[in-house]
This record gives sequence, C-alpha cells and structure tokens, in this order.
Amino acid sequence: MSLTNKQVKEIAEAHMRRDLESGPEWVCTCEACLRARSLTGIEKVLDIRPLVREIGELEDRLQALSPGRELDEARRRYEALHDALAEVMAR
Repeated sequence: MSLTNKQVKEIAEAHMRRDLESGPEWVCTCEACLRARSLTGIEKVLDIRPLVREIGELEDRLQALSPGRELDEARRRYEALHDALAEVMAR
C-alpha cells in the first residue's frame, strides 16, 4: 500500500508523540516514520546548500578585497551566513 504525503505526516506525527511519551526518542521504524525522517533530511539539505555555496563564494571574495568598508560588509555577511548555517544544522 502506497501512502500519500498527508498520511505519512499524520502517521509519523502520531508515532512520534507515542514514542516521546514513553521515552526520550522517536524510535519507530515503520514506513511512514522512515519516510518522514528522510523528507526532513532532504529539506535540511535544501536549506543548507545555498548557505554553503554563498559562504564559499564569499571566502574567495574576502581574499581579494582590500581593507575598507566593502571588506567589513563582506565579513559581516560571512559571519551571518555561518550563524544561519548553524541554526539550520541545529534543527
């Protein structure tokens, strides 16, 4: 039986609540729970990729910039990107 995304979400949420009520972790390994975990991982990857790409581009730019306002702004953006990346990774 193939589950719709709505069914996967509903089943996984119910199983997560059940597992967390009985212990500290969501441990269910049914099809719906495995698919929900997989989708969460994909969403995180999609959120991470543009941040990593921009960090890499900024690293290259930072090396070429002379001291001044543009360098300071690029450094602030670089630090903000790292903060955003840490937030996404912590989810």
